[in-house]
Amino acid sequence: PPKTSPIDPKLSGAATCYPDIQPVTAAQINPAPKNAANIILITVDAFRWDHTTMAGYKRNTTPQLAKISKKGALFEAAYTPAAST
Repeated sequence: PPKTSPIDPKLSGAATCYPDIQPVTAAQINPAPKNAANIILITVDAFRWDHTTMAGYKRNTTPQLAKISKKGALFEAAYTPAAST
């Protein structure tokens, strides 16, 4: 069988160096149980909440985030012990 790598060679240039490496999906590496929750955690380093579509900004600045937030849970505040920028 061909060697596999979690890195997509089209993005990394690995196809040129290692043409026998084929990309694999995360599910092939570590399949999730059938009852696993679908969770997407999006973190942003620097971002003005008041200029997002979800906060009601007049321009449609974050349409994809707004779409995701309508289908799931949107947390308007989060706290962490980590340093902030």
